[in-house]
Amino acid sequence: MQKFLSDLDAWICPVTPGPAFMHHKISNPVLTSPLKVDDQELPYWVWGTTYTAVFNLTGNPVVVLPVGRTKAGLPIGVQVVGRRWSDMELLNIAEQLTEVTGAFQHPPGY
Repeated sequence: MQKFLSDLDAWICPVTPGPAFMHHKISNPVLTSPLKVDDQELPYWVWGTTYTAVFNLTGNPVVVLPVGRTKAGLPIGVQVVGRRWSDMELLNIAEQLTEVTGAFQHPPGY
């Protein structure tokens, strides 16, 4: 990951394989409850960690930014990944990106 990011200021990638979903009571156990992605059911824990787990393992700093909304008004986000030990630089980049993406807005009803 260090080599991949060595020539980049930051890397923008998905947070999850889909937009936010409406909170609902899910069956037990939570870790195996499925969520649909492209007509396939993924366990809840796979859906929620597919694109984030790698950065937990590598220690790269990440900032998540909202970039849009679903038709239901729920947020769609991206994660902005920085080089290890460059947290402050990543926060500066994220702040600059919010000039394009706009500030966080609560979803309807929250």
